[in-house]
Amino acid sequence: MRRSFLILSALLLLGGSALAEPPKEAVKILKHLEFLGYNATMDSKHIIAKHSEHLNFYLKQYRGGMLLTSFFTSNAQGKKHRKDLIRIANDLNKDAAAARYYIDKDGDLAIEAYYPGGYERQRFGLFLDTYNLESENIANHKKELVKYLE
Repeated sequence: MRRSFLILSALLLLGGSALAEPPKEAVKILKHLEFLGYNATMDSKHIIAKHSEHLNFYLKQYRGGMLLTSFFTSNAQGKKHRKDLIRIANDLNKDAAAARYYIDKDGDLAIEAYYPGGYERQRFGLFLDTYNLESENIANHKKELVKYLE
């Protein structure tokens, strides 16, 4: 029994760390992001990409592909009225092109998109173009969102 527990614990630790790593071919991705005007850096968990016109995001290796995540911090009103923020996230999901919206454990609005497979320059560029359509989706809900986000 104890041995089974130790093996299971080791597998969980290995699996967990595999999910919190920068994507494979991270150097190529960083160069691509910089070419597209992002200020891109990398730490031990993910790539961090910031842009003056597009959504900022984190990018990590995830389930045979990559997971791109953006966060919008909720203000006191958003934390107090979580149900209203969830309703807005659901409305955003109805019009999402290639992303999903949810309220995370801290009460912040998160946007995620999954890129399957390995990095390919053209396909990754198209993926980012589609993800950046979410800016329009967010703009269409700006009147409601400004009440709940910083």
